[in-house]
Order: sequence, then C-alpha cells, then structure tokens
Amino acid sequence: MPTKLGEALSADNGVLLNDSSSSMIFSQVKNLTLNVQNLPDMNHLNYFSISFNHEGKLTIDDKKLDEILKDNPAKVKQFFMGDGEKTGFSTETLIILKRP
Repeated sequence: MPTKLGEALSADNGVLLNDSSSSMIFSQVKNLTLNVQNLPDMNHLNYFSISFNHEGKLTIDDKKLDEILKDNPAKVKQFFMGDGEKTGFSTETLIILKRP
C-alpha cells in the first residue's frame, strides 16, 4: 500500500511497492549475485559471504570478507576483474547491464 502524507516508509508501503520496474531491477541484481566464475575455489559471491537472506535483503559478513581480501587479494581481483574483457564478475556484470 502506498504511503500517505506524513506516514513513515516501511517494508509494507512506499512509492516503489509493487512497481514493476523496481521488481525487475531487484530480480536482475539478485541474478547477478548468482553468476558463477570459472575459478576452482572462489567461484561465487557466496564465497565472500555476500548473498541475499530469506527476506530478500543483500547481506555481507564483513569479518569474513575482510579476511578473504587480506589473505587472497590476487584471487579476489581475478574473481571480479577476470581478463577484463569477457570474464570476471564485474566485467560480466557490465556486459549484462549494457545490453539493450
């Protein structure tokens, strides 16, 4: 239900509630987090403790992420950057987002 003047936003109301564009964007972002990279031990965002919880909210375990960044910076770079043209999480994400 949309908010009324002076009403606070919550999970049950707001201007984007039931908006098809925001639902589509959320779905695309969630699908991007499921992208699998061709790396044997670090192939998914879940490895970094980045995921969606049962409520659909993006969650990050900062402690685990900090450990991984400290212990494996080259592998983290490889996961996100890949070859910089066709592989890597961020590279593939940019390719997907640039599609018409």
